[in-house]
Amino acid sequence: MARRAGYRETFKKSYPATPILFVDAGDFTGDPGVPGQRQTDALITAMGVLGYQVANVSQRELQHGYDVFMERRARGNSVAFISANVVWQDTGAPVVDPTAVR
Repeated sequence: MARRAGYRETFKKSYPATPILFVDAGDFTGDPGVPGQRQTDALITAMGVLGYQVANVSQRELQHGYDVFMERRARGNSVAFISANVVWQDTGAPVVDPTAVR
């Protein structure tokens, strides 16, 4: 994340009039267990601090459980979590919004 923050600052200095849009492709969740949960919490917090707008949700983001994912999402983080292909098995409805407009 420090490297990404450095890129953001360099870009802002080089192109001050250009808006920056940080997007994550997903699969950012740490391994199962307490260390992985802490890593994931830290990454989601850092995404919010860096100004990420959107992050894709893959099956990996749900490996700690849907309720844990929803708690992370509800912590006031400004990152919109989207996925067009992670759906509820029984209904086929998306688990999160399939798109976001920024």
